[in-house]
Amino acid sequence: MFDGNSWGEVLSGHNEAFRFAAPPGRTPFLFPIHHPRKLLPEDLLGREPAIDSLRRNLDGFSHDLPPLPTLLYGHRGTGKTSTVAALWNEWNIRKKESEPLRLLQVDKPGIDYLAPLIDLLSTFPQLFIVLLDDLAFGEEDDSFRQMKAILDGGIMASPVNVALIVTSNIRHLVSESRQGLSDALHPQETRDDALALYDRFGLTLFFDEPDQETYFRLILSKATSTKLLSFVPDNWLSLWTDWQKATQEVPAIPEDPVLLILTQAQRFSRDRGSRSGRTAQQFVDLLRRRMI
Repeated sequence: MFDGNSWGEVLSGHNEAFRFAAPPGRTPFLFPIHHPRKLLPEDLLGREPAIDSLRRNLDGFSHDLPPLPTLLYGHRGTGKTSTVAALWNEWNIRKKESEPLRLLQVDKPGIDYLAPLIDLLSTFPQLFIVLLDDLAFGEEDDSFRQMKAILDGGIMASPVNVALIVTSNIRHLVSESRQGLSDALHPQETRDDALALYDRFGLTLFFDEPDQETYFRLILSKATSTKLLSFVPDNWLSLWTDWQKATQEVPAIPEDPVLLILTQAQRFSRDRGSRSGRTAQQFVDLLRRRMI
């Protein structure tokens, strides 16, 4: 059921962020987000190349060029969704006198309604980012082919005021079972099917896990901004390296607050099996509550 009238009323309000949900067996609905994330690009250390590429893509709005459909893929917790939120916030800060940029997140079941929703957005004067977050398709998932047609292959052109951005932990957005070729009657067709979505994105950006130095920079930045640390020396990395060498044979607990936090952060990332921006945020959140 496409309820363009009620959706249009929600979009006509003063809110700048929205979410579209399509629960199974229920009427799909659009609702405003009253407390969107307040991230900015400078909060995302180590993601500068991806941020710059996506920023230049979104700047197409200023030249009546629809931004290229974009896929952000890579390891979990590495800042894919945060990058979108940060650039959305930045746009509305640095381009106050131009058209506001609105952010609309669509849940995966909402793909069935994505085409009429984008068509509805094309009738508004505002600019929109349509975000499909953490997208992946399983075997026998009909929305897979609908998504292909939306990206490229249908009769609807890309509106000049809508940017479509997809995030996924999987490069081809399809599960291993769908990509499996061993039992396929026509393996080349199965392989082409798995590549079909990836090939339809005009811009693809890979998000890898940060190295240890970048992870530590994330930790120290967050610890400083939350007042867990009052001062971080410029030579913190050499101090850490020297400490590691000195305690290689006889482990010890450092007295220096910076080295202590780095030691705890390293152990936390090993326990979680992840070294990412999300891991860094979780560590700082727990540390602030004295749960580490």
